[in-house]
Amino acid sequence: MEKKYKIAFVWQGIGEGKIYGHWGDGLRKAMSIIEKEHEVKYFEPWEAIKDVDIILYWEAPVTCCGKDRENYQNVRTNHIPKILLFAGGEIKKEWVEGFDLLCVESQIDADTCERLGIPYRTAFGVDVETMKPEKQPKVFDAVFPSTCAGWKRQGLFSRALQSKGVICGRFQASDPIGFLNARENGTLVLPELPYPAVSALYNASHCCVNTSEFWGGGQRTTLEAMACGIPVIVMADSPKNREYVEESGAGIVVDPSEEAIRKGIEEIKKWTDAEKARGRNYVLNKWTSEHYAISILQGVKDVLK
Repeated sequence: MEKKYKIAFVWQGIGEGKIYGHWGDGLRKAMSIIEKEHEVKYFEPWEAIKDVDIILYWEAPVTCCGKDRENYQNVRTNHIPKILLFAGGEIKKEWVEGFDLLCVESQIDADTCERLGIPYRTAFGVDVETMKPEKQPKVFDAVFPSTCAGWKRQGLFSRALQSKGVICGRFQASDPIGFLNARENGTLVLPELPYPAVSALYNASHCCVNTSEFWGGGQRTTLEAMACGIPVIVMADSPKNREYVEESGAGIVVDPSEEAIRKGIEEIKKWTDAEKARGRNYVLNKWTSEHYAISILQGVKDVLK
């Protein structure tokens, strides 16, 4: 019989009762899978964590020198064994000291951990039961679900798509330029939506155009779109998203320019159903919430062995 672990999941905002995917639908689903066999408690990073075997902390390492560094420090100096569920950005060895293992999402991050001698394993996935192909009319040329942020380059998306594109996501007053640019360019901008509504937007679009730059993340968006059966156009300077597109053949890589994006969309509109199906097959074989949960649990076992 498998050992039952007592697991603390820590993230800022977890106690606010978010009804949407504020900490990732794939991860939320993975944790619900883990809960079936293990005891999971949820904490804000400033709360006292005790009576658990291990801590899972979902955060970007750069947080250790940002505005939430006190919370980050509170978790990473806790004496309980801990895993950092990598949430994007850059990795520096001094930023992740105190964690016994990193769970990373992309090959470039795995390569960085190898080079720096940081223990790691790959763990990532999306909820393929919610993100799935649907029969929706193709209303938009492209969709881009993304938090409002400069590194997502929503301005580039909207200049290329104008009224033929749609953006949805969480607005950040501290970094408003992306959504402001999109509205100025005539692109429909919707707020953060429940995941079934996001799935419908994917399916109502010919493709997903992910304009995230090098540190812009966006991998979850890329995999969600693939899970919904629509191709993805990613930027040549975004290695984390190129990884999935090049491995799956479920999209195309273009230069981050308006003309290249428009040409890419016209190319994708000619794809056959079999070509479009590559993405979902790829995600089902490698990047589901079940894959995510299995890898996290293996990391827990490795740390506590």
